[in-house]
Amino acid sequence: MTPTQCKAARRRLAWSIEKLAHRAMRSHTVVGEFERGKKPGSAAVLASLRRAFAEAGVDAEAIPADDGNDAEDAACSR
Repeated sequence: MTPTQCKAARRRLAWSIEKLAHRAMRSHTVVGEFERGKKPGSAAVLASLRRAFAEAGVDAEAIPADDGNDAEDAACSR
């Protein structure tokens, strides 16, 4: 998952960074830094983010990495 995909999936769910961090059991700092591209996500962080999105019915990796805005609806499995 790229930072763009993460942010697009989060917006699709209308979640704040804090809500995603809570759902993924990570700090909001880690999530925010990943989304802004300041720090790469570790395998554990990315797995937590994927799980949080999947539990909410969104496949973040189905959102094109270069343009998360146009395909957000396609990533929603509900």
